[in-house]
Amino acid sequence: MIYTGGALLMSLKLRKVVKEDALLIYNWKMDSLVKEMALDFDYKTSVEAQLEDITNTLANEFADYNIITINRKPIGYIRIDWMDHHKHTAWLRFALGEQRGLGYGKQALSLYVQQLFSKGCKRVEGEIYAINIVSQKVLEKVGFKQEGIKRKAHFTGLEFIDVLVYGLIEEDL
Repeated sequence: MIYTGGALLMSLKLRKVVKEDALLIYNWKMDSLVKEMALDFDYKTSVEAQLEDITNTLANEFADYNIITINRKPIGYIRIDWMDHHKHTAWLRFALGEQRGLGYGKQALSLYVQQLFSKGCKRVEGEIYAINIVSQKVLEKVGFKQEGIKRKAHFTGLEFIDVLVYGLIEEDL
């Protein structure tokens, strides 16, 4: 922790995902809120599937997968896939485990997109289910703009809902 002017600040950092994170990521993806807000209603995975995903991502020059940590404790992930071979446009995904609602998502995304833009990225985009108001607010606080709506593009298991398309360019920061 860092102490400044009477306030304790947590040390938020990003680190590259490693194979040993497979169980951690599996547990986050099995969280009922993460499943409802970010995955398909019938999403199934395993620790082995997460390990394979990590292995493939580490070998893929057009993907980047990071673990969000607070004081070295993993609390979530941020990942992108490059949408072009020049690495100008990134497609974003992120999730937090139990540490939701404390501002860490905004801090981590702000840090990460600044890193992307400093490396030549021109645009970051992502999609959020219309029911996921919290993630919409996080993206908007970082500077993302809602650019479109994919109407009834996601099936929750009960109904079709809209998917919101967000984009960020460096000038939005």
